[in-house]
Amino acid sequence: MSLICLNKLGWNVDKVAFEKEVRDICSDPLIRIKNPNWLTLVFNAESSMKFPNVNRIGAVGYIQITKSTAKDLQTTVEHLKTLSPLEYLYYVRKYLRMRVKQYGAPDSAYELYALVHYPVAFKKADNYVLYRKGSDAYAGNSALDYNADGAVTVKEMNQFFDKRLPLLYDKELLFTPEDPTRFYVADIELKYILAGLFFGLAMLVGIVYYFKKNQITKYLKNHVLFRKKEKRLPI
Repeated sequence: MSLICLNKLGWNVDKVAFEKEVRDICSDPLIRIKNPNWLTLVFNAESSMKFPNVNRIGAVGYIQITKSTAKDLQTTVEHLKTLSPLEYLYYVRKYLRMRVKQYGAPDSAYELYALVHYPVAFKKADNYVLYRKGSDAYAGNSALDYNADGAVTVKEMNQFFDKRLPLLYDKELLFTPEDPTRFYVADIELKYILAGLFFGLAMLVGIVYYFKKNQITKYLKNHVLFRKKEKRLPI
């Protein structure tokens, strides 16, 4: 099964090699991400799978590495901009090794997203405040302040993550290991596509039947009226 959101990668990205590297990162004993789909969902939430996707504060790439984080990774944002998508994954691995060593391995996609978006919030309660109005961090993420109270919490960070999930994505999978029986086409689970096709076919059959029935009814009515008119003709 291909990982979720890989269809959104640029046309020039080797998707097979990209998936292999993502899976390798997740199985790294110093990282231990139970479901590699969690990582591609995080990529999608942070960058819409676009690369290098430099945001307004200068953060770069799939996990939006900032200037200060790049320094911790012994690189620069300028250097990151010159990399290929696959080369950038080297720094994703390095970043996750660093964060897992600091905070621990994630047990859900939400926890993985916290490690990437705001590591201090890892495993914190829903009401934990990430940043408040007046700070640069708040200014860069004010759209996450859904209740407009001047503070962004863990709950609101997770709400943002939910909004970035593919259509009809089963949120139970955000807490469980990869399920090889779940198949996706263009990020929509196959069972929903099949159900949609069946419903569409049923609707089409119903419409055809309705019009054919109307045509037959109209023909019979016209035929009966014609015969009645014939009977009224003088002998």
